[in-house]
Amino acid sequence: MAPIKHEQGQPKPGPSRTKRSRDNLIPIRAPSVASNANGSDESTIGPTVTTTGAGPRVHSSTAAQDISHATEALNTATHPSSGGIATASTPSPATMRNDPDHDVEMTGEPRATSEDAMEALGGKSRQLIQVIRKLANLNIDATLPSLPKIVVVGDQSAGKSSLVEGICDITLPRDQGTCTRVPIQITTTASNSGEPRWRAEVHLLFSFSYRPKEKGTYNKWVEIGKTEAFHFATIFDKTDLDVTLRRAQLALLNPHQDPGSFVNLDVAKIPGHAFKIGFSPNVISLEIAAPNLPELSFFDLPGAINDTPNAEDRYLIKFVEKLLNVYMDDKKALILFACPAHQDMELSTANRYLRECKAERRATGVLTKPDLMENNSFRVGTVKKMFEGSLYPLGHGWFMAKQLSQDAIQDGVEHEQARELEHQFFNSSPWCDKLGAYADRFGIHNLRTALSQKLTQHILNDLPEIVGRVEARLAEVREKLAGFPEPSADPVIAVIQELQKLKENVCSELSAESDGGKFRTQHRAMLRAMRDEFQAARPTVDLNTPGYQSPVVTLDSSEEEEDEESPTKRAKTNAGTAATPNRQRTPAAHTPALRTPNSQRQRKTPVAQLAQTPTPAEFKLDQVKAQYDSASGADITGGKSTVVTGKLCVQALSPFRAIADTILSRVEAAFREMLGSALQKSLGSRPQTLLYQSASETLLGLFTELMARQRQSFHHRITMESRRAISLDTSIVSKEACHSGTLIAERREIRTKEQLQILESRQNKTLTTPENIKKRTAEAGWLEDQVGHDPYHREVEALGRPFAFYEIVSTQLLDTLARQLDYELLYAYEQQLHPRLLQDLNATDKAHCTALLAEDRKREAERADLEVEKGKLEMALVELRGLPDVHG
Repeated sequence: MAPIKHEQGQPKPGPSRTKRSRDNLIPIRAPSVASNANGSDESTIGPTVTTTGAGPRVHSSTAAQDISHATEALNTATHPSSGGIATASTPSPATMRNDPDHDVEMTGEPRATSEDAMEALGGKSRQLIQVIRKLANLNIDATLPSLPKIVVVGDQSAGKSSLVEGICDITLPRDQGTCTRVPIQITTTASNSGEPRWRAEVHLLFSFSYRPKEKGTYNKWVEIGKTEAFHFATIFDKTDLDVTLRRAQLALLNPHQDPGSFVNLDVAKIPGHAFKIGFSPNVISLEIAAPNLPELSFFDLPGAINDTPNAEDRYLIKFVEKLLNVYMDDKKALILFACPAHQDMELSTANRYLRECKAERRATGVLTKPDLMENNSFRVGTVKKMFEGSLYPLGHGWFMAKQLSQDAIQDGVEHEQARELEHQFFNSSPWCDKLGAYADRFGIHNLRTALSQKLTQHILNDLPEIVGRVEARLAEVREKLAGFPEPSADPVIAVIQELQKLKENVCSELSAESDGGKFRTQHRAMLRAMRDEFQAARPTVDLNTPGYQSPVVTLDSSEEEEDEESPTKRAKTNAGTAATPNRQRTPAAHTPALRTPNSQRQRKTPVAQLAQTPTPAEFKLDQVKAQYDSASGADITGGKSTVVTGKLCVQALSPFRAIADTILSRVEAAFREMLGSALQKSLGSRPQTLLYQSASETLLGLFTELMARQRQSFHHRITMESRRAISLDTSIVSKEACHSGTLIAERREIRTKEQLQILESRQNKTLTTPENIKKRTAEAGWLEDQVGHDPYHREVEALGRPFAFYEIVSTQLLDTLARQLDYELLYAYEQQLHPRLLQDLNATDKAHCTALLAEDRKREAERADLEVEKGKLEMALVELRGLPDVHG
C-alpha cells in the first residue's frame, strides 16, 4: 500500500519509498562516523561522506577577500553598538570569566512578546546563516563535508528536548524514560510571502542498513555509502507534529517494514507499538518554514544511557555512546549540553562523553529543571561556581532554563505563556537575590540570543576555509571537465578535425624539419648507435701461433718443503729443463690471444649491452691456412686463392643481419611509443570512444605494414651483400695494405713475445718485460735468427682484404639503411597516414561518425556528475560572494 502524505490533517496518497534528490532537502548534514576524533579541526562530517581530511585553506582569492569584508560587516552587526541583536549593558565580571571568548553579551530577561519565539533568532545574523543553509542545500558533501550547526546532548530525561521546544516553539514526543531514539534534525527557515504561515516537511534519511550479523559502522548497522531520502509527511498544523514524529520514529525503529506503512498509523496503536531495534542512526529530518524565521538547525540526539532493562540490549549502551561521540567529534558543531540542575555533574554520562571528546570549548551548558533544587543552599553554591567558571567550565559558559511541567503541557500552555511563567520563576529566590548577578544567563530568551551570536561567529570564523574549499574544488572540477571533449553539432566535421589533429601531431614527430620532436631525436640517436654497432662488429683475428702454449714454471714438491733461502730449491720447466728462477719473480702468466688487429680497438662495453651486441666474425690462422692450402689450383706452395679471399670477405659480414634486426627493433619500439603519445595527445579526451579505438588500429596497422616491408628490404639487401664479395671502390687497395701492415706488425710482436717466453723458461732472468718485447720486435733479424720465417705470413697478409672489405661495405650499408628508413618508413608514413585514417574510419558517413564520437555510459555519467557539481559549486561561490554589506 502506498504511503499517505498528511497535509492539513487530511490523508492523501503519497509516494512509496524511493530515492529523492537531496538538493533541496538536507540543510546541515549530520557527522559521519569517519569523523576525525583526534582533535583536528579538519575532520570528516556527514553521514554519507567517508572521505577523510579537508582541503587547504585558501585566503588569497577574490571570493575570500569579499568574505573578509562581509565578515567585518557581520562582526560589526552583532555588536550592540551597531544596531544588531539587542543586548543589555556591559556584562558582569562573572559573565566575562565564564565566557573566555568575550564575544557573547547577554540580556536581562524581558517579557515575551507576541512574535513567534523563533523570530528572536533572526536579526542581522539571518543573512549569514541563510547563506550557510543554501550551501548545505547544494549538497556538495565532498567539498563541504560539514557546516556549522548545533547539537543538543544530555542524559536520558535531562530535559534537552524541552530546550529545543522552547527555542523553536514546537512540541516533540514526550514519554517516561527514553523518548528520543533517533537523531532528529530540526531546521527552521523563513517562508516567502504567499506561502502557508506554518509548514513542516518530515523526511526519513536512510544512511545505514540494519544487518544484525555484521559489526558495521555501528554495531549491527552498516553504512550504505549514500543517503536515501523518504518523504514521510507534509503538515500545516503544529498540533499534528507530535504524532507525526512518533510515527516517523517507529518507521526508523522497524527497519524490516516499509516506512510508508507508518505514515497513517492509528494514533491509538502508537503508544504500545513494538519496535525491532532500540535505537537507529538514521535521521528524521524536520524542516519548518514560517514567515521571518531564522535559518537555524538543531540535532536533537538520543539521551546517554547507562543500562538497559534487558541484558540482550546492553549493546545499545555502546551504540548510543558512539552515536553521541560521532556528533560531538564534529568540529563544526556547537554543542548544547543539557544537565538537570539538581543532579551531580559527576553522575552525568553525557558530561563524561563530552570531556572524552575534548569538546568543552565548543559547548554551552544549560541547567534544566531548576525547580527541583528546592532552594538547596549546597546546590545554589554549586550552580554559582558553575556560572563563575570555576567548576565544570565550558567554552561558552552555563545557562539555566525553566520549562513547563508535564501537567502544564497537557493543559495546553502556549509558548508565550510559558516564557512568562519562566520569567516569574527567575524573579523569585534564590535566582533574583543569591544568583541575581547571573540574570543574563537565565531563561530561553537569553539562551536563544547567545546561540544565535555564537553560531554567527562560528560561521564567520569558518568562511575563509569554506571559500577556499569551494574555489579549490571548483578548479579541480573544471580541470577534469577540460579533459572531456566538447559536444559537436556536426559529427562529420568533428571527426575530420580530430583526425587532422592526430595527423599533425604524428607528422610533427616524423618530420626531419620539426623542432623539438622527441621521436626524431631518438631516431638520430638510433642511427648513431647503428654506426657504433657496425664498428663494434668488425672482424677479429687470433694472431697467436696455432698450437703454441706458454711455458709454465713449476716447483718440485720436495723442494717446496725446504727453507725459502735454500740454494737447492730449483724449478722445472714443462720441457723438463731445470732452471734456478729468481725468488722474487712470479712465473709468467699465459698471454691471451689478441682478438683484434689493433689493441686500441678493444671495446669497453657494459655486460648488459654485450648480451645484445652481434658477434663479430673471428678468424684463426690455422683455419685460414687450411682454406688456402685446400683451394682449387693451390698447386704452388704459398699461393693465395682469390676464391678463398672472397669467401673470407663474405664471412666478415656475418654480423650484418643481427645488427639490422637490432636497429629495426629499436625503431619499432620508439615508433610505437610515439604513436601512443600522439594518440593520447590528440584523442586523450575520448579514450572510451570508437574513434579512439579505430584510430589506434589504423595507426598501428599502417605502421605494421611499412615495418614489415622494411624488415624484408633490409634482409634482402644484406643477403645481396653477403652472396659474394664485390666492390668497385678503388680505395680497397690502400685500405687492404694498411690493414695487412697492421696485422703483420702485431703478429711479429706476438711471435717475439712467444720466443722470449721460451728463452725465459731456460734462463735465470726475466725476458718478457714490455720494454724488452718492444726492443726485440724492432730489432732487425733477431726474430728470424731465433725461429726463422713466419709460417703464417701469407694468412696474416691475406686477412687485410676482409678487414678492408668490411670497412667499405659497412659504411655503404649504413648510409643505405639510414636513407631507406627515412624514405620508405618515416616519409611514407607521413604521406599515407591521413588518407588511410579517412578511409578506414569512413569519416564522411554521418551515422558512422556519430557512433565514433559516442562516449560509453560510465564516462558520460561521470561528465554529467561533474557538470552538476560544477553548477552547484558556482552557485555556492555566488552565494558567498553575494554576502551583503550589513552595516546597520
